[in-house]
Amino acid sequence: MGSHSKLEVGDGEDKISQLPDALLSHILSFLTTKQAVRTSILSTRWNNIWVSVPSLDLVHYYCNESRSLHAAFVSFVDRALHCRGLLDIQRFHLRYYCFDVDLSRIDGWIRNVICRNVVELDLYVRVYEDTVEKIELPKTNFCAKHWWY
Repeated sequence: MGSHSKLEVGDGEDKISQLPDALLSHILSFLTTKQAVRTSILSTRWNNIWVSVPSLDLVHYYCNESRSLHAAFVSFVDRALHCRGLLDIQRFHLRYYCFDVDLSRIDGWIRNVICRNVVELDLYVRVYEDTVEKIELPKTNFCAKHWWY
């Protein structure tokens, strides 16, 4: 039998958690908001790092899911916005597919991020109904470099 060499794993020290909050927040900005929130279970050090991420990336595909999953998503978005306090939001990315929707809730989300000086507002809301109200953006000054539709 040959000798087996052991692979050095390290001293078990958590070096990532020693990084500054701003750098951890930047790293988390490459994740969806749901994934970033999940990092809060890593350690108490990570509990609120996700709150400082400058972007919110929210995706929900309702297609044939239960209403409880839809309600959970709506509640998650509400909590994500609330937990951030008054921090500015660099980017708000919302992909929302559903059969029925509370347009006043979506309007509230849009107004919330506009009040937080959102720079990039990326919305795609698709409602699978015949009679649907239109979402009207708040009357405010928008300066856009690019428009996609």
